[in-house]
Parts: sequence; C-alpha cells; structure tokens
Amino acid sequence: MNSSSSIEILSAFVDTAERNRNYPSNTAAGLRSALRLFERELNGTERASVEQLSKNLDKIYRQVVSRNQQKMTAASMETYRRRIKNLLSDYENYGVDPTRIAEWNRPTRKVLAREPGSVISNPSTDSSAAPTSVPNNETPATSRLEIVLRPDARAILVLPANLTKEDAAAIKALVDASVRSAHL
Repeated sequence: MNSSSSIEILSAFVDTAERNRNYPSNTAAGLRSALRLFERELNGTERASVEQLSKNLDKIYRQVVSRNQQKMTAASMETYRRRIKNLLSDYENYGVDPTRIAEWNRPTRKVLAREPGSVISNPSTDSSAAPTSVPNNETPATSRLEIVLRPDARAILVLPANLTKEDAAAIKALVDASVRSAHL
C-alpha cells in the first residue's frame, strides 16, 4: 500500500511533468500554489486518496472559498479551482500509468504580439476556459473579440454567434454615445 498523501503524489506528478517539459515552470509553480491552498481543507480520506480528492473537489472548493473570501477575489479562487481540476485531469490521463507520461505532448500556447488596431478573435467552446477578466457567463455560442485601440487602451467584446444587423446597430449606437470628444 502506498503511504504517500494525495498532495505528495500530485506534487511529484507536477515535478515529473515539469522535468519532462510538459509544464512550463510558471505553470508548475501555479499548480503547486493551488495544491498548497487546497491542502489546508482536505480531510483524512482526501489526503489519503487522489480519487477521493477528485470526487470531493466541489465540496473542498466551497471550503476554500469560505475560508479565503476576505483575502482573495472570487476570480483568483476560481483560477485555483481550475488549476486543480486541470491537474487532476492530467494526472488521471498521464500520472496513473508512468508509461503514459512519455506519450504526453501538451500543446504549447502561442503568445501573439499585439499591435495597436489589431483584433484577436477567440470563439469560445468552453465557458470554464474563459479568461477571468471576462465573466464566465459566456455560452458556447459566443465569440470573444479583443481590440487593441492604443498601447494603453483596448476593448473586449463578447458577441453572440447569431449577431444580427439590428444587434450590431444597437451596439454601435451605444459605442457612439459613449465616445468622448477630444475637444471637450
């Protein structure tokens, strides 16, 4: 029988994934931080079993929120929950069987340089993957547009996939009404 705690097992998995270049160092650090935050709320069975931790994740998250609501924002706590959820998913797929980690080809994110006037379009397919700066009430039938207006200003629009000309006209009218003239 394995005497390691679920947190030790998950930490060792993060270390292995970082050594194998499946997690960049900043991602691994974020996962370790999330593990430390959630570890404080685990009971004996959750400490003993990764499966039990995974099964009770929502209950544990509620305790984390209750204990940290004065110290952290809701968006930060949701980020930690998402990190733990993704870690548990990766562990289930690649950590249970050590030979599977060798087959793991984690896609790398490409960071685009943003120039003034550039538009970045991102159709949402999963509301849990939505950035924390935009409310998580996006539905799968939306598109997120980020428009860099100037180096110090940008606009973020979340639009329905079935946007009509009337909808666009209403949005344009709102934007036109909010424009501040440089002559004022």
